[in-house]
Amino acid sequence: MRDIVQSRHSGRLSVDGEDLRSWSTVAGEGHFGGRGATTGLGRELPSPAVDPIQAVANGRYQAAQSCSCPVLSVISCGTAVRSVELAMTDEPVNTPWHIWLVGLIAVVFNSIGVFDFVMSMAQGAKYQASVGMTPDQIAHYQQMPSWMTVVWAVGVFGAFLASILLLLRRKQALLVFILSLTAFVVSLLYTYVLTNGGAVMGQQMAITSAVIAGLLVFFSWYSRFMTLRGVLR
Repeated sequence: MRDIVQSRHSGRLSVDGEDLRSWSTVAGEGHFGGRGATTGLGRELPSPAVDPIQAVANGRYQAAQSCSCPVLSVISCGTAVRSVELAMTDEPVNTPWHIWLVGLIAVVFNSIGVFDFVMSMAQGAKYQASVGMTPDQIAHYQQMPSWMTVVWAVGVFGAFLASILLLLRRKQALLVFILSLTAFVVSLLYTYVLTNGGAVMGQQMAITSAVIAGLLVFFSWYSRFMTLRGVLR
C-alpha cells in the first residue's frame, strides 16, 4: 500500500515520499500536475479542483477490479482513503487503553502456538505424548505433508508477528492477521475435509479450533477498527 500524505500548510500531496502538485490545481482529466482546457484563442481556462480523497478512492476502486482477492482489495481501498482523511486533519489521535490489553492477550495467546510448533518440530512424538496426545493423534501429525507444515508455520508465526505489530501500532498488523487466519482455515480444510483428522483429534480439538478461529477473526476486526480510527499507522 502506498503512503499518501498531504501537507497541512502547502496543500501538496506526497505519494511514497514523492511530492506532487497541489491537488487544488488538478486538471479536469483527473491527473496530478495536468493542465486545464483552453479556449479557441489559446487562453487557458481555470482547472476545476478535485477532492484528493475522492481521487484516491477512484484509483483504489479501479485497482480492486483487477485484484485477484476482492476482500483484500476492499480492505486496502477503505484503509487507504481513511489514511488520507486522517492526514488532512489536525486532530490528534489518542491511543486507547484497550489496545494494550488486546495486544498483550494476542501476544500471550499466539506465543502458545509458536511454542507448540517449535517443540513439535524439535522433539516430535516425545513432546506430543507429553501433552497428552494419543498414538493415533501423534501418527496423524507425523504423517502431515511438508506443505501443511509450512501452512502451520505461517499460521502460528504470522499471528505472533501480527500481535507484535498491533502493540507497535502498525497498520500492517491487519494484513498479517488475515494471512494467519487464511493459513488456519487451510489447516482446518486439511484436517476435516482432506483427511480423517476430525475423527482422530476428537471433540476437544474441534473446540480448540473454534476458539482459535474466533480469536483470529476478532484480532483481524480489531486491527481494522484501530486502523480506520487512525491508531494504527
